[in-house]
Amino acid sequence: MSLLIMLLAMVLWRWTPLAHYLQKDHWLLLFLGAIKPKAGRYAIHLALLIPASLLAIGLWFLKDFSGLLNAIVTLLVLMYSFGRGDWSIQVESLKAAWRSDDAERGLKLIKQWQPAIEIDEKMDWKISAMRAIAYHGFERSFPVIFWFLVLGPVGALVYRLGVVLAHSDKVTESELRSAKHWLWLTEWLPLRVLGFSFALTGNFMGCIEHWRACALCGVRSTSAVLSHYIQGALQLPSVTDEETALACQEGFCDVLIDIRIIASLYSRTLLFWVCIILIVGVAI
Repeated sequence: MSLLIMLLAMVLWRWTPLAHYLQKDHWLLLFLGAIKPKAGRYAIHLALLIPASLLAIGLWFLKDFSGLLNAIVTLLVLMYSFGRGDWSIQVESLKAAWRSDDAERGLKLIKQWQPAIEIDEKMDWKISAMRAIAYHGFERSFPVIFWFLVLGPVGALVYRLGVVLAHSDKVTESELRSAKHWLWLTEWLPLRVLGFSFALTGNFMGCIEHWRACALCGVRSTSAVLSHYIQGALQLPSVTDEETALACQEGFCDVLIDIRIIASLYSRTLLFWVCIILIVGVAI
């Protein structure tokens, strides 16, 4: 039943407007503001754990009361937990800014996805854009699916709430640090699973070497590790190389780093995950 709910949630999230009406996050910031005076430095943790605890209690009650209502709530929570916006439209918008070399428009798009992101002014905006769209593609679905399979809808919800708080520009600096650390912890394991999946859906030898190098890393950010995996899977040059940075400044990033092949890698890998989940589900 859980697998059917997950597949239905993915279909409704991807091809219907229902998710747009569900994915409203202002309530979380209001709740954080309400508990902050008494919770102090623990406000971020409570803002994540209290809604998750209430959901767990509610699902436990509904399980004995009505299996149908339990399934409906699980479906709605999972749809809420998936990423915001239309991925294909977001990729096309960034590609348009990329090709016209419109840095202002490109950075504005990045800020829409991650309002609290820190842009390195020394780095070419196209490299920042590539990393942002790569991370955005990751957080939209892969960790949500992973935590739903491990901890059910409660795990998926906790992850999404962490993303909302860690990318919000409406929280204090100390709260943002706490939220980002929490998010990094919840992304660590699904990112390693995704990296290994890239080796199977991309260039195996190139990606597996990159995967081994970062498999147990406890320091690098999610975005940095993800970029490392993508470079290996697609055999892209490192964006930290001086020659690559120079080429980007001269306008050759369309050749070196193409957003389309990153999007294609994600699509193949998501389909691979779904197929593996279905095979395992049928076998069990």
